[in-house]
Amino acid sequence: MELNNRLFKGTVILIGLLALASLVAMLQMRLDKPVFLDHYYDLRVHEDGNYHQEFRLTYITNVHDSRVVNHVEFPEHLYIRVSATEQGFMSPFSFDSSNQQPPGEVHGRYSVRTIYCQISEIPGVEEIDGTVVRTARIFFNDGSQMDINIGELHFYRFGSEESPFDSVSSSGSSDGSSSSRYRAREDVTLISVENQMLERFEHRLDLKINDHVIDGIHGLEIKENDHLIIRSKLYPGSDPLDVYTMVDIHPELYFKRADGQIGSMRFYNIDSIYHGFNFMDLYRYLDAREVL
Repeated sequence: MELNNRLFKGTVILIGLLALASLVAMLQMRLDKPVFLDHYYDLRVHEDGNYHQEFRLTYITNVHDSRVVNHVEFPEHLYIRVSATEQGFMSPFSFDSSNQQPPGEVHGRYSVRTIYCQISEIPGVEEIDGTVVRTARIFFNDGSQMDINIGELHFYRFGSEESPFDSVSSSGSSDGSSSSRYRAREDVTLISVENQMLERFEHRLDLKINDHVIDGIHGLEIKENDHLIIRSKLYPGSDPLDVYTMVDIHPELYFKRADGQIGSMRFYNIDSIYHGFNFMDLYRYLDAREVL
């Protein structure tokens, strides 16, 4: 009997210790507030004003957080108006927290949420060309709000300049690799590739044009009917913070025409905005962000 009592007490103590350890672990993993990923996007503004650029902002919150984002604004650039929803713009339903589960992907103690944003109003194209947005004010449906660093959103003017290249094909893969093929309609000489964010990702990016690294394309001649092939691969990187950094940048290729005129065109090979989230990578990411 005494042995049974000891075993019973030992079992109760063990269960209590396991429950306490579980509670401590849960409290340690809990977020004080939502954590927004870093986003590095090029966003085009069409000269005719008929195209409203869409983009996504992603954040991580506690799995039981019932709030959803219903508005986003840029406090340093209030003239850029944004429509925002977590339901997606094609959804006919509005979110009601009283009878619906909040949208998002659940991974252990965390929920990964996506805010679908659409530029709804801007000033003239000339005024916004070159604007860089780094902070956003996020509004939730319970009336709370928070100011966050979102990375960098680069707005650029997208015109109707005639390109000497016709698009032939393009392809992409979930491993971050991409390829675009063009055919030249005339003789051109390549000059350079420019983008303010390229340097930030050079440690993870393999980018070549006709098998030349971009620093080696100056003076490269593309004859009429020749192919221009742009290949890129954005590697995940070894830093936990790189794993969930959202990237969609549009470098600008400069060239000289046969008549001496300088032109340029954007290409869209470099992006990493669709991620396979999992609990362990989320935990490592949040730990690297020092928010746990």
